[in-house]
Amino acid sequence: MLIDFDSMEETVIPHFKGGERELAARMYMDGRNKILRGRLVSGASIGGHTHDTSSEIIFVLSGTGRVLYHAHPANVVALTNVLPLDARTFTRALWKMLMEAMIAFPKGIGVVPWMVPGGPEIASATADAMRVYDACVWAHHGLFCAGNDFDSTFGLAQTIDKAATVYAQARAMNGGSDRFASAIPDEGLRGIAEAYHLPVNEAFLA
Repeated sequence: MLIDFDSMEETVIPHFKGGERELAARMYMDGRNKILRGRLVSGASIGGHTHDTSSEIIFVLSGTGRVLYHAHPANVVALTNVLPLDARTFTRALWKMLMEAMIAFPKGIGVVPWMVPGGPEIASATADAMRVYDACVWAHHGLFCAGNDFDSTFGLAQTIDKAATVYAQARAMNGGSDRFASAIPDEGLRGIAEAYHLPVNEAFLA
């Protein structure tokens, strides 16, 4: 089947699904399927939404997109049972465990409190977190990461999981206490940020 999108009228949809700016689209619909060629200008986005009774496949024809990756790393989930569910505490705990953690996520990690997965509430909370961070933890559930390509996105998730694993093992070795003898000090965190010219989240530095 060939679809002549160029002959179709373009529809402009502001803030599509709660996204930024506008989506310009030419759409083919046959009553059961919708095939859309859309265009997002720089800075525009499609808001987070679910497909409860349908599915969606997206191809990037030109420009760049973002890879979104969801996983259920056990040690990350375990930390949501022992750490306060706020971004600053969670980020600093992981930064202090592993030198490469700050390099991988200098802006920090968002935290979404426990919500029943699969609904609009968690989608909205995740979208809010991902506007600030490249990763967020879903309490008692898993991890959500974004990046420019799959390798960098998977690498981000892997680094977060590694830092969480080191934290969990170190805390177990320390009798369950989070008062570690030699975690990376605050001046060490700032030194990493300066040495690697990182766009670090200053609010998360002591």
